[in-house]
Formats: sequence, structure tokens, C-alpha cells
Amino acid sequence: MLSVKKILFLLFAISIASCAITSKSNSKKSIQEILTGLAAIEGKFVWRTDLKRYVYSDKVKIENLLSSRNKMLVIQTLTGCLDNALLSKSFLNESNVVLGVICYEALSQTIYHEPILPNGDIAEKWDGYILPNASLNELKAAKRAWSKVIDEKKYSFL
Repeated sequence: MLSVKKILFLLFAISIASCAITSKSNSKKSIQEILTGLAAIEGKFVWRTDLKRYVYSDKVKIENLLSSRNKMLVIQTLTGCLDNALLSKSFLNESNVVLGVICYEALSQTIYHEPILPNGDIAEKWDGYILPNASLNELKAAKRAWSKVIDEKKYSFL
């Protein structure tokens, strides 16, 4: 016969397991919502001569999509999708950009990392920096670079 203490412990364990399953299910749903939402944004990358770089037109939509979500889930999701080659509804010139590029844009709005050279200087080039026309190999390299930054916790939230 089970004691009251053992029954309470079993009920507690079942309750914790149920919460974990619900949490995992909610996380998967949230990840899918993030990716679907990013892919659906109809933004444009425009070259800014004064800044010498491309600027994304719909940063506010990215912010609205991500701001109320768990920050760690967001950066893990964004890092995980950096090499996603599915086409988004965002454009560079007349061509759709891949979702990985939009994930990079969102990640760069969410966290900051400054790559440092062995001599202490800030690196001008780093695999984690990509352009809107990045190749699949560049996206994969960016994913590896950002994954290392996340794993080593060498970033700051913006």
C-alpha cells in the first residue's frame, strides 16, 4: 500500500511532467509562429550610400513580432534558422530573400556581439556578419558563428 507521502510525490511528479510537455508544445508553437511571422513580412532591403550598407524597411514589424516573447527562445530560434533557405516575402531588388537573412536581421535587432581579434581589436570581418544576398554557405557559416556566441554567452540584449 502506498503512503500518503508517496502518493503526493507521484502526483507532484505527474504534474511536473505534464507542465514540461505543455511547455515543450507551447515552445514548438511559438517557434513556428516566429518563423511564419518573419517569413510573411513584406520588407525590402535598400542600399544606403550614406551608411554604406543595406537597411531593412520593416524593423518595426520584426520588433512587434518578437518583443513579447521569451528572449532566450527568440535568440535560439533566430540562430537556428540562420541557414534556412526557404524564400520569405521580403525583397532585395526584385528578388525574394531567404528566411535565414530575415532571421539574421531579427537577431541583429535582438542581441549585440562584437567579435574581438586575438590582439584585442574589433574584427571588421566575421562569419556572423552577412548581407541580404548571402549564399547558403555564408548562411551556414553565420549560423556556426552565432551559435558559438550564444553557447559562450558573449552577447548583450538590445
